[in-house]
Amino acid sequence: PPPPPASSSGASPAPPASDESPALPSSSAKTAARSIELEESFFAGAQELYDCFTDARRVQAFTQSKVEMDPVPGGAFAWFGGSVSGRFVSLEAPKRLVMKWRFSNWEDGVVSRVELDIEERDRGNTHLRMKQTGIPEVDRHGGHDVVGLTRSGWKEQILNRIRRVFGYGA
Repeated sequence: PPPPPASSSGASPAPPASDESPALPSSSAKTAARSIELEESFFAGAQELYDCFTDARRVQAFTQSKVEMDPVPGGAFAWFGGSVSGRFVSLEAPKRLVMKWRFSNWEDGVVSRVELDIEERDRGNTHLRMKQTGIPEVDRHGGHDVVGLTRSGWKEQILNRIRRVFGYGA
């Protein structure tokens, strides 16, 4: 999952993925949640791709912004100058990462879950499956395209940047 650096107001677009579907029933639009899923291939080994999400220098290289992270279970992270933040839930190098993930423009207390499954299918050809659940329908400013912004953030601000910066693209 992600968006460009936050503006001076602290608002920023959200991140990434592919197919949306209701994740949790809810009584209000502000608390209803959605999901997205994205599958991509990279010309990289599984460990190289895994490191793009766990190595602060790599994250800083593709985000071109300040990054803070402690890639251990329970460790915090903040990307894009704090526009994206959360905690690592579990790390299984080089095949799986689970994170609690939120954007600064989401309502306080709203946190999604990101699961990254990484599989090296052939030497140097790695498949990434990203699933993000618990995405709010509305941000703190009343914006209704949170899922779309999240999806495009993952595609443009994270995955395509990883391809360009590290040469992992097709």
